Amino acid sequence: MELTPIRKGDIEVGKPLPWPVYDRKKNLLLAYGHVVESQHQLDLLMENGLYRNPVWKKTAAADRFGEKDDPSKLEIVRFTSIGIEPGDVLQMQISDETEQRYGVRLIGFLEKRSVLVTPPMVNEEVILMRAGQGVMLRGFAGKHAYAFSTTVLRVCNMPYPYLHLSYPIEVRGMKVRKAVRTRSNVLGSVWREENPGRKFSCTIEDISFTGAQITSEENLGEADARLVLYFRVAGQGSAAYVTAPAVIRRVFEAEGKKHRFGVEFMNLEQGDSFALQVLFYQNHFEIS
Repeated sequence: MELTPIRKGDIEVGKPLPWPVYDRKKNLLLAYGHVVESQHQLDLLMENGLYRNPVWKKTAAADRFGEKDDPSKLEIVRFTSIGIEPGDVLQMQISDETEQRYGVRLIGFLEKRSVLVTPPMVNEEVILMRAGQGVMLRGFAGKHAYAFSTTVLRVCNMPYPYLHLSYPIEVRGMKVRKAVRTRSNVLGSVWREENPGRKFSCTIEDISFTGAQITSEENLGEADARLVLYFRVAGQGSAAYVTAPAVIRRVFEAEGKKHRFGVEFMNLEQGDSFALQVLFYQNHFEIS
């Protein structure tokens, strides 16, 4: 893909971008349709150099949520309509990095002004960010997947580290027909709630925010039996161990020595819930 520099007059403040915007390394900074909200924001972006594909056409846009998903199902919605709440986990992709994703939390937002999130971290160390840097945020709310591009307005360190991001006028969303699940294949252990001293190996084959499908060589019980899962979640240069109380909701037909169960998580601690969301985003289809 050959890129051409964008001149300052090519972008109009307050109007949707007619094409995607890239940096000199061909990393996506701003998606098609993103709205640059102020002259100050535009000036910050232009300082680092902006580029576009001169032969790009809307019909060839990379506005997709996964290669197997139908782009015609995408909806353009307002940020306030997606149902996101303070404390929810988002997946952040920094424009300077092509693949790495980081889990951040929404702190809050002021409509049409800015969005506040925790900074991305590795090994419990804050990643240095700068004003004018582009990021892509992705997430789920209910049965909707969504994504939006935004720009760092300000990096704050007091009284704790957080980022002010430009307020997204439009968000790309897609309704997911079934419960959102992702393949995981995480090894762990499981025990019956009434007998914590007897633990068994298990594999968490897929996972969602509310439950999982697990396999074990041990018959763990019938529907409504209470279990506890324990497994490791690695990500962002660190690891967390999750203890997840669960209830068997479905028992599948045994395959030889392998028993498969559908379980629902119950009363997760906040830290365990956060780790589960990080695992989910690590493995789920990508929202581009």
